[in-house]
Amino acid sequence: MKYHSQKINGTLAKGTIQNFQITEGYVLKFLKTIKLKDIYLSRLNYKFICDFESFLFQYYPGRTSQSDEP
Repeated sequence: MKYHSQKINGTLAKGTIQNFQITEGYVLKFLKTIKLKDIYLSRLNYKFICDFESFLFQYYPGRTSQSDEP
């Protein structure tokens, strides 16, 4: 994701780059919940995508933990 961020910097609209950065933050937070700092692209399978989707549905920005009420 860092490589992608460097590659798109200055080539896309500011808002698009901001959306990529926000998505990167969500992915990094999700990886923390599964006790990883990074993941190989080859491990991005259907289960990972479904688990990430569940994480996003349950995630509320500004909460200190996933167990906090919205």
